[in-house]
Amino acid sequence: MLSYLVEEVLNRRPEGTLDFLLQTAVLEQMSAALCDAVTGRRDSQILLERLEQANLFLMPLDDAGQWYRYHHLFAEVLRVRLQQTQPEAIPQLHQRASAGMPQLGRLRRPSSIALAVPM
Repeated sequence: MLSYLVEEVLNRRPEGTLDFLLQTAVLEQMSAALCDAVTGRRDSQILLERLEQANLFLMPLDDAGQWYRYHHLFAEVLRVRLQQTQPEAIPQLHQRASAGMPQLGRLRRPSSIALAVPM
C-alpha cells in the first residue's frame, strides 16, 4: 500500500523534480552542495526546501536546514525505480557523490553519508 502511494506521489512530480529525486536517492544524507555535485544542478537548495515544504518524505537532520535525508521507505522506492529506469546511471552517480564529498569540508557524519545503491 505504501509503495503504491509513493509511486502515485512520484508520478505527479514534474520531470526535473523526479530526476532530482532519483539521482539523489544514492545518498543516505544530503546537503545542497552534495546534491549539486551528484546532479550537476546549481539549484539543489531551492529544490530541497520545496520538497521539505511539500512534505515530500524529506526529513531535515539539522536546525540550519543544511542536511537532509529521505524517509527510509521513500528512499527505497526511489532506489528501486532508479535501478529499473536508469541502471546505467548509477555508477556515475556514485562517482559524482564520491568526488563531491571532499569539497564539503567537515561532514555531518561521514560514515552515514555512504552511498546507498551498490554499483
